[in-house]
Amino acid sequence: MVTKSKIAIYITIISIFLIIVSGIVFATVQVESNQELVLDCQPQKTETKTFIASSSIIDTGLWCADNANLKLYECQDGTCSKKQYLLSANKVDGTLERITGYSVGTKYQYECFECPVAPTLSLDYSTLTISEGERIEITASCTDSKGRVGSIAFKGWMQGSIRQADFTDAGEYSVKVICEDQNAYSVTEELIVTVLDINRAPRVHAVLRE
Repeated sequence: MVTKSKIAIYITIISIFLIIVSGIVFATVQVESNQELVLDCQPQKTETKTFIASSSIIDTGLWCADNANLKLYECQDGTCSKKQYLLSANKVDGTLERITGYSVGTKYQYECFECPVAPTLSLDYSTLTISEGERIEITASCTDSKGRVGSIAFKGWMQGSIRQADFTDAGEYSVKVICEDQNAYSVTEELIVTVLDINRAPRVHAVLRE
């Protein structure tokens, strides 16, 4: 006959076993290389990536900058809103950290902490001259340090990339082109637009008299 005291003993043994197993699981995930990293800035979190381990050994930190600290977590639910911190590792000069002990099929997440880098804004020109009545279109590209496309905004004489100059626009104008990446880092360049006055032929208005 199984007594209450025996049941309590079994429960205690099982609980101790589960605690030991859990500790082993967390302890097996470790950094193999343990690279040394020195950053000459106040690092900021720029990336968060979630993945499912397909191998027990993974070179981790692909989405981090060439020099970055990464923090690794094991997800505790499907969306990784609950997670268990595992370890901290470094990516140095583009070399990914080799981390061992991943549990195949388990979801993990890592965060990148790195020096913030402003995106790159490319304009075809810094000054532009058109005549009244002509259409202007600004061509610009905005990419972050990892080659991803950012957003472009315009301020000043132009609120968008295209404007039609009318016959009262003669003069010189400033257009601010703003490039912003997903981390809200931005860079601004100024484009000077000169609109030339066009001497139009006079118009004849017929006046009818009774």
